[in-house]
Amino acid sequence: MKIAIVKSNFYSDLSANLFKGAKEEFIKQGGVDENIEIFDVPGAFEVPSAVSKILVDSSLKFDAVVTLGVLVKGETDHYEHISRSVTDRISELSVDSSIPVVYGILTVQNMDQAKARCDLKNKNKGAEVMAAAIDMINCFKKVK
Repeated sequence: MKIAIVKSNFYSDLSANLFKGAKEEFIKQGGVDENIEIFDVPGAFEVPSAVSKILVDSSLKFDAVVTLGVLVKGETDHYEHISRSVTDRISELSVDSSIPVVYGILTVQNMDQAKARCDLKNKNKGAEVMAAAIDMINCFKKVK
């Protein structure tokens, strides 16, 4: 399996933990380090455009695209606009793609929730998203 990971770096320490969890799960399920290619983007808003570019230019190279990032609600409406836009666009890309595109953008109310979901010793959402990607790769293989 070859996996493309598009990772938002806005909360770089949290995104790094999501990536570590995803990578550990990939290896646990038989994947190898060299079969993960990471594409770093500045923030969550940029994730869909990177995914789109990967799908257009490299979809035959990868078996799935995993998205990782963190959006934390603040005091303005910015969170609602960005989270809705990113979620909707990744959903559209997923439905239209010939390979799985898996949503791993955390949308949380506060930093405590974000840290809990990025914890490497507990239920790391990066690991959960990678497990879902592998399940979807297997599902797509059955359909072909």
